[in-house]
Amino acid sequence: MSLSDVRGHTLRISVRAHVGVFVREVDLSVPAVSAISEMLPEITELCGAPQITRPWRASTAAGQGIDMAVPLHATGLTHGSVIILSPAEPVDAPILRDSAEALVVHSRGSGAAGALTGAAAVGSILVVVLLLPFIGVPYALAAGAGTALLVLIWFRRRTLLAPVITLLAAASAATFVLGGSAPVPGVEWAWVVLAATGTTVATLTLLSALGAVGSRFLAATATAALLVSVCCLGFAVPAGSATPTPVSVVAALGVVAGLVAISATPSLATTLAGLEVPRLPTAGQDLSIADGNQPDVDVRARCAGLLADGMALGTAAVMVPSLLAFSWVGGLGPQLLALATAGATVLHAARYRPTVPAYSLAVTAFAGMAGAVLAAATQPTTATVLIAAATVIALTTAVGWAGRVSTVEPTTAVWWERMEIASIVAALPLAAWVGGLFALVRGLG
Repeated sequence: MSLSDVRGHTLRISVRAHVGVFVREVDLSVPAVSAISEMLPEITELCGAPQITRPWRASTAAGQGIDMAVPLHATGLTHGSVIILSPAEPVDAPILRDSAEALVVHSRGSGAAGALTGAAAVGSILVVVLLLPFIGVPYALAAGAGTALLVLIWFRRRTLLAPVITLLAAASAATFVLGGSAPVPGVEWAWVVLAATGTTVATLTLLSALGAVGSRFLAATATAALLVSVCCLGFAVPAGSATPTPVSVVAALGVVAGLVAISATPSLATTLAGLEVPRLPTAGQDLSIADGNQPDVDVRARCAGLLADGMALGTAAVMVPSLLAFSWVGGLGPQLLALATAGATVLHAARYRPTVPAYSLAVTAFAGMAGAVLAAATQPTTATVLIAAATVIALTTAVGWAGRVSTVEPTTAVWWERMEIASIVAALPLAAWVGGLFALVRGLG
């Protein structure tokens, strides 16, 4: 196209002015040799666009920028093209800093913001040390817990004081039951642990009423305390030549209680958070029964997530040492129980999307696999060593094959779920074996 043809050529375009909520579009026939900047006053006047403090920016409908100082025939626009006029985005001016200013700007952190709370926590512990020679261990621990509680109520410093109060109160109850003497292995230990866990739950209830603990910490500590209380039933098993050590009995009960807690965590968390299942009308019911909904469902769902996180952490805190404890005794029974627990928890963890429960279950599964190897190392036999070797190979090569297993067909996923159920079912009689229930029944006969 010659220059004379270009000068006599016009383009029929659509110009759309977009400023905030203001949107208006006009169809224009403009000279192809003119630039948008030359026609901008007339275009904005025809569109009735408001006055703006920033320069205008021209772009295509797809968002590609158009040079407003270039003639239209050089921009690649054709008949029917759409031009968007909008205020240009402000560009931040470059900030020039010297080395000292750059170090200050890129220094992250809030300093020792929690040092005062830490000082109160350390002071409460030092109260115990100061009063210990005068009033004895139980009362000194109770005085330290009371001091921390008073500081929490008076100054509302809650970051570190809630765990300090809980630990000091539980230790005070345990030492009070001890009475200054070491308990005889057996039922006496159960009363010590029950006193500590009961005091922990009572303290957490008080701190929760004061708003000093969050849902996650409350759920984690309460779950761990309740599971430890269940483990205390193992101290009631009479010791004998045919029964295992008390450590195996208590640890086996911890694993069983943990598996039950894992299965009950989702439903229990939603129930405690107050989430309601949507109601569907049955035959003959009014359809309006399905219209009701909870206005604060998002808040309750967030609370349910925190409770589930805490329950998963508390369960893992009990199951991991329990798995390692009875595995240390060694033998085929503890090894099979550790593997069954690992299989149940690792398959359960693969279905979780929240981070905290998934990692808690994964750590529990790793502890079960480690327990299987530990049991073989403590009492090596041909069977236990072969099982431990297979466990080590599967664990170390999991990086290569786990990704393929996670993307299986739905029919294969059903078999994984059946394996999980089989692992849970197998863990119960294995726990009875390791815990000495079979030997106890045999001894009664």
